[in-house]
Amino acid sequence: MRADGQGHLNELRRRLAELASLEEVLGILGWDQEVMMPPGAGLARGRQVATVALLHHQRLCDPGLGRLLEELAARDDLDPIDAANVREALREQRRALRVPPALVERWSEVTVAAHPIWVGARERADFAGFAPILGELVDLARRKAEAIDPDRPTYEVLIEEFEPGMTMAALDRHFGALRVALTPFIAELRGREGPPLPAVMRARVPAATQEAIGRELMGVLGFDFERGRLDRAVHPFCGGAGVHDVRVTSRYAEDDLLSGLLAIIHETGHALYEQGRDPARADQPVSRARSMGWHESQSLLWENQVGRSAEFWRFLLPWLGERLPVYKGAALEAITRALARVDFQNEIRVEADELTYPLHVILRYELERDLFAGELALAELPAAWGEKMRDYLGVDPADDRRGVLQDIHWAGGAFGYFPSYTLGAMLAAQIFQAALRAEPAIPGELATGETARLRTWLRDQVHVQGSRLQSDALARAVTGAPLGPDALIDHRSGQNYELTVVPQLGGVRSQGDEDRAPGLASGPDLLAERLPAGRSQRLLHEIADALEDRRVAPRPADHLEIREQLRRPRDLKPIEAARGATQDVALRLEAKRIRIVWLGDPGELEDDRQRGRHTSRSKI
Repeated sequence: MRADGQGHLNELRRRLAELASLEEVLGILGWDQEVMMPPGAGLARGRQVATVALLHHQRLCDPGLGRLLEELAARDDLDPIDAANVREALREQRRALRVPPALVERWSEVTVAAHPIWVGARERADFAGFAPILGELVDLARRKAEAIDPDRPTYEVLIEEFEPGMTMAALDRHFGALRVALTPFIAELRGREGPPLPAVMRARVPAATQEAIGRELMGVLGFDFERGRLDRAVHPFCGGAGVHDVRVTSRYAEDDLLSGLLAIIHETGHALYEQGRDPARADQPVSRARSMGWHESQSLLWENQVGRSAEFWRFLLPWLGERLPVYKGAALEAITRALARVDFQNEIRVEADELTYPLHVILRYELERDLFAGELALAELPAAWGEKMRDYLGVDPADDRRGVLQDIHWAGGAFGYFPSYTLGAMLAAQIFQAALRAEPAIPGELATGETARLRTWLRDQVHVQGSRLQSDALARAVTGAPLGPDALIDHRSGQNYELTVVPQLGGVRSQGDEDRAPGLASGPDLLAERLPAGRSQRLLHEIADALEDRRVAPRPADHLEIREQLRRPRDLKPIEAARGATQDVALRLEAKRIRIVWLGDPGELEDDRQRGRHTSRSKI
């Protein structure tokens, strides 16, 4: 590169570093508002935030910066990272240039003022008390979107602030596939939720104790407390001032340790992303997360793929027992089954199980979409919220606090953020699959509390990459495939289920068969023509073959009920029983994380036991 080009790059980096410093100041002001600020400081904080935000806007829109960016964007001799840095800064500037400074200032004032109003309205379960300032925020958001791009749907412009390049058409396609896949699962499972939560999971643990345990657990996950801290807030979040000052908050319910632990793990996933960004370019746009969906992918990966996994709980349960005597001797199986349990009474997004969580997000997306399209009035939000909760999840919110007021996002003007959660869940499933392909030792190490291998892989493949690539290209580079719902659907529908084999009856049933749903066959009605009693290997082969060919769709339940699908002989292919076949079936089912429980005569498996391939009630 010629000397003038290098000089321009150095000047650009200096200007962008100044902008990053102003953003970090806003980050600290926002964190302080939610964690430390006295209630009476709201008006002053609004003025402070508006001043810094306006200064940032003016610097970003400076004509000199624009000329510098345009000149560098026209060059063909920049290295890929510098070119990406220019691309990201230019995109941000072009968007900002279209927003009037007065609108930036007013937006900052109103978002600060809205927070305490939301907190109070939420405590009182009073949507009407929040509606006036929410209406102003909606109006300001609409004006901002129309200023940025009047030719596109308002809501799509707002989404792009959090998901560059994302369209409503793509979201409708992804979310439609998820809704079609998940809603029938939930409907089928309703009424047979499985066993209640183990009593130990409802033991009272003081908030201070939970916080201390959470702090220790963050260290296990790799959080660097020299560059971060943990505090409490009404709504858990991760904020702060960049790579070297990452601030995590959480909240605690004394009768729900699990919720607090998962919240800590989730926010630590965000924090590890921030602490893992490229330190040499920490003050440049290219080092930032590609999108909020990518950021959420990291928090959700640690929460769901790690924090809910049986492997990690093999470490975590005895670790908890050392700190909480009530957890000593608790059964790992009961805990992991509870983690996979579908809670049909839950109204709260951040406390939702893995199966129902995407639908919580999709209903928010649809409400925001309709609101900004003029198809839903602000006053209709509570009723529309309740209707979608009933349609998608079969739940009636008890009140506005547990319904339309539960999230902080609208008080902060974050319209269009919600889709990032489900996009993040989709990415998390894809990324974790890629991590396991690259590093097969990860599950075994998680079982010992060793997280460095996974953390290092994520840092190298995702965190350090920042915004060097655009979203689709980054997804392909990290996972080998474009973003899509398939990995998430597979993860949701193929984990932690149980088959109970009853060879005496020639069939398959779930535990607690006496409580089976009406209309499902059991006992001799099952497979009697094709699977004679006592043929354990052939029975397992038939089950595995049906699952492998997807004629039997694994459903997310405590026990996988396949009786109805398998009872018709035409659904099964004859398979010759072969000595030693059990091991092959075990491998095929293990890939789908399906547990086989043998309830037959122990003598029938004697040959397999002698070969060490099967034991009574064993996990395979």
